[in-house]
Amino acid sequence: MPEETAAYPVRRLSPTQSLTFAMCLAAGWRDVRRPVYPGEPFDRALIIDALVDIGADSKTVKDALDTELPLLLLVYSEGAKLHLGAAVAALPDTFTEAVRRMHDHLPRPPESGDHPPQEGAP
Repeated sequence: MPEETAAYPVRRLSPTQSLTFAMCLAAGWRDVRRPVYPGEPFDRALIIDALVDIGADSKTVKDALDTELPLLLLVYSEGAKLHLGAAVAALPDTFTEAVRRMHDHLPRPPESGDHPPQEGAP
């Protein structure tokens, strides 16, 4: 395999980058009966807020959304909206089918900007 010989460097995502991409994938690919690409636009702020709520560092998430994932063509932005990038169209069918089977387990932001009520809140 090329990555084992270092003849062809393979980019590995950090845990935060992977989690950020997983949340983007769930947010942009809402209907698994449809092709994963091009997907639907989703809110950058909701991705950041949801990941920070589960303990991710906001700067690291923003760097993933604004720099690393766009460089890898996994996402791109149009204003405050994000879209799945062209590299998502090239994901192997085996990957897409595996994600399709476990899609409901992907981390995802709330459907709207509203956060769920806090326990004990009126």
